[in-house]
Amino acid sequence: MKNSLKEAFSLINKYSKKSIFYEYLKKLTLLISLPLLVIISIIFYYNQLVINSEMQYAISKSLDSAYIFSNSMFDEISTNYLIYTEQNSVKLFLNTERENFIAYSSLFSENILDRMSSTVQTSNYINAISIYSFSGKYIMSTNGGNYIEAFYKTYWLEHYEKTGQTDFIIASDKEKNLYVAFGCYCDNTLTGMMVFDVPYSKLTTMLLGNTVSDRNNFCFIQNDGKIIYATSPDLYEMEVPQGVFDKDFNLKKDGKLFSAKKIEANSNITLLYINDSEETNDMLKHTNLLFIICVIIAVLSPLFIALYVSFKFYKSVTEIISVLNVSNSESADEVNEFTFISSHIADLIDKHSSVEAELVQKASMFKQAQSVALQTQLSPHFLFNTLNLIGLTSRVMFKGANKIDTIVSLLGELLTAALDTRNYILTVEEEIDYAKKYIEIQQIRYKNNFEINWDIDEDVLQVKTVKLILQPLIENSFFHGFSTLDDQKGVLSISAKSENDNDMYLCVSDNGEKIPNEKLEEIREQLKINDMPHKEHIGLCNVNTRIKLVFGEKYGVKIYSDDKGTSVYIHIPKF
Repeated sequence: MKNSLKEAFSLINKYSKKSIFYEYLKKLTLLISLPLLVIISIIFYYNQLVINSEMQYAISKSLDSAYIFSNSMFDEISTNYLIYTEQNSVKLFLNTERENFIAYSSLFSENILDRMSSTVQTSNYINAISIYSFSGKYIMSTNGGNYIEAFYKTYWLEHYEKTGQTDFIIASDKEKNLYVAFGCYCDNTLTGMMVFDVPYSKLTTMLLGNTVSDRNNFCFIQNDGKIIYATSPDLYEMEVPQGVFDKDFNLKKDGKLFSAKKIEANSNITLLYINDSEETNDMLKHTNLLFIICVIIAVLSPLFIALYVSFKFYKSVTEIISVLNVSNSESADEVNEFTFISSHIADLIDKHSSVEAELVQKASMFKQAQSVALQTQLSPHFLFNTLNLIGLTSRVMFKGANKIDTIVSLLGELLTAALDTRNYILTVEEEIDYAKKYIEIQQIRYKNNFEINWDIDEDVLQVKTVKLILQPLIENSFFHGFSTLDDQKGVLSISAKSENDNDMYLCVSDNGEKIPNEKLEEIREQLKINDMPHKEHIGLCNVNTRIKLVFGEKYGVKIYSDDKGTSVYIHIPKF
């Protein structure tokens, strides 16, 4: 095995790019590698498009869902703010001085506090509502009301006292609430503020839904670029991407995808969606790795196949070289391994020139013997010339065309067909034409004292058959069938029919006397064993043998005879 590999590599190295190995490698690369690379590239390109499309769809769906929720939340808060500020009881509360609170406290509690509690209970987002009256220095809230100095310090109240702002949105990590505050006005005079509490738990649930929280996050960003709320505490320190307030903002940065939409219900807030595409990147990495592996396989497979096939070939080459008993030396005429072998075979032939000379001598002797055999045969040209002379003589004697001239012409055509050894196979249509020429001769001979019927299917005319198989059967009908008739007129029927899509039959029938059963069985036995009789029915057996030799044992001749006459069927394939 090692010697075979060593010799194979030696031959590859010797003939380099002209060797059989390189020929195989080039062809296999064209037939295998290039088509595979094209198919693999298309598949992986389509796969990446699908992954990116699914990712974009998931991002778009998550952002749209969070966007709808955010709009709904801010819209609900804004609507409630407008409703409350239009109520007379709220206006009265905001404009009541501190010393009069005791007189109106029951009214405020019944009309305002009860309504705020009802709003909180029915809302999907609001957890608490607070109204701060500047003139009364009093805060009424669903979490409990009191004068400002006794009210617990909430994050929104601290923010107001530090900044003096009444319209703001802030979030408290400590209290886990998002506060949305609005200033309250009466006759264009600021009289207080209203604050809505939205808990983080509801925000997170509504924004993230069923998505994985460590890979998907949302932020509320104010127009000044400050993040007021984020579903992950780590995002508060994040640098807001540039262009986040642009329409249709989309950005891929540091392995993350950013998408943003401005909240219609609150123009000061933009919703930012952050997708950590690590899973998608891992999927793309695996896909790219698989692509590289497939490319390597597509590139290397022709190499290994070429090596395998070449080593099989080189094994035979080395065996031939060892049989030739020549050294692996380079000749000027050598191009590759084939020319190497052929050149050394030529050397062997030169060394055994005496054998070649003997073969030449024997071939010359064979040609001489063939020449002698041809000289002893009757020349077909002599026969045709004689027939032409007879026809010409008859036309001179009878001063024009006559029956003798017709018979000679028809006989000449039949002899031409019989002696033409080049065209042994012809069509059914041509075979029927030869049969008609033979019948025309018999019509002249018997003075049209018989009837001829033709039944030929058009679809079998171009089927191939053996030449001159109808004529011997028609001849049997004249000499064996019609000869038994007394006063009855002979009837000859010739048909050509399809049996199925693959086979067909030619049939020659006559109305002669029935062949005796013993004689009929003898004929059938001769046809079965392909026996060639010496006298009778030699034409029938000859046709049967020729059919079987050309088309196989499945095909041949069958004969039937009864009181109505005798029929001979020729079974041949349709091709």
